[in-house]
Amino acid sequence: MWPWEKAWESRWRRTIGTNTLSESFLSLWRAKSGPIPSLVLNATSTRTGDRIVVSNLNAASTGASFNLAENIDLPLSSAINASARFPFVDPPGAVRMSETPNEPQWEVIADGGYYENFGAAAILGVLESLERYAKEEKRTTLDKLLRPIVLQITNDPTRGMAHTLDRAFHGDNYSKIESCKSRMAL
Repeated sequence: MWPWEKAWESRWRRTIGTNTLSESFLSLWRAKSGPIPSLVLNATSTRTGDRIVVSNLNAASTGASFNLAENIDLPLSSAINASARFPFVDPPGAVRMSETPNEPQWEVIADGGYYENFGAAAILGVLESLERYAKEEKRTTLDKLLRPIVLQITNDPTRGMAHTLDRAFHGDNYSKIESCKSRMAL
């Protein structure tokens, strides 16, 4: 565990009064009543360059090569830090993955932005998985089963960027899902 993570946990505890950041990442979804949003945190493998996620969803459903949370019970603070290892501020982190011979034993994880900085690859993977499920298991279309709501938080100050993305994806398979379109006023 890195000093950043300990500091986040301590500040959260003092400010909010709970130990949420020091608890298991997956405990956020255990024994909860009602619908709870999924969380996909992106990281990058420095060994392969592939996208790695930390999520309550399995790796295949996000289109990622690997999900740390499927293999390691890590605290929420470590899950957050895995996706935010920005160069010169926080070095890549090494995680022991296996003790089996002939398998890579360590994964070195860097900021998710090395692979893709918007989170669009994760959302596309999830939507494609849901679309496959609707078609193969329910014999219908995704828009008849559910209405996905995608919340993208960005620090991109470029006015009109969301509108540009909407235009770029106009006419794609998900154009019927209005909640995936931006609500930014121009």
